[in-house]
Amino acid sequence: MFAWEMMELQTFAKELVVENPLAGSDTWKHFYIKFCQSMLHPHLNPKHPEGWVKSMSLKAWSNSDEKMIKLNVLAIIIKHHLQKDSQCLLTTDEDGHNLIL
Repeated sequence: MFAWEMMELQTFAKELVVENPLAGSDTWKHFYIKFCQSMLHPHLNPKHPEGWVKSMSLKAWSNSDEKMIKLNVLAIIIKHHLQKDSQCLLTTDEDGHNLIL
């Protein structure tokens, strides 16, 4: 996760504890759904109630402070495959966590 995504997670957790000090399982389920939605797509992030502005280019997206890890990885994969026809497949390093371009 990017730093701002971690901050968002911490904010959700703090709000949950302050608002519901004796939270039950339904509250934690709500927290998980709210967090997952905010990380899924920029339009679902409550940090941007006015909506999300689409980046005009991959470079603009890469320079954005609010890019999301899931969409960033997708952009890297798409860029790799659009560079040339018959592009080689992407692989990961031994731990399976990092793409090798």
